[in-house]
Amino acid sequence: MNITKTWITSVVLIMTLSISFAQTVEDDKNEILEQLNKLTDALKEKDMATLVTVWTDDALLKFPGKPGLQGKEAIEMAHTPMMEQGIQIEAETDEIVVSGDFATEIGNYKIMIPGGTVVDHGTYSTLWKRSGDTWLIYRDVISSSQAPKNAGEDGK
Repeated sequence: MNITKTWITSVVLIMTLSISFAQTVEDDKNEILEQLNKLTDALKEKDMATLVTVWTDDALLKFPGKPGLQGKEAIEMAHTPMMEQGIQIEAETDEIVVSGDFATEIGNYKIMIPGGTVVDHGTYSTLWKRSGDTWLIYRDVISSSQAPKNAGEDGK
């Protein structure tokens, strides 16, 4: 009788922990999506002060064919001309995988000039890092689907 009671208690505990873990992972994913929306809204509203709050102090941003940009100041400098030109980013998340204090986000993006013309599109891979209660971008790698401007017809 005691073995059955212990077994039932164990199963209930495991189920409760599993549900709790699943809810926590979903909460983390939702918080990351909120941060992504915060970034794209800040760019749209030309709010650099808000935009840089989404990045860790030692963040790395990597654009195709360019050296990596390290730190908030370099990331701010990269986004300043985009803001000045009214460039908008539309991001669509395909997947978020959370593991402890890190999460990987994979998705697609479009970069548009005023009027909505798409000037670039591709994929991105973002490594998010939990900082206290907040998810921040730690590493962001952009992969354009367009051939480089100086590429020949074969794309090289």
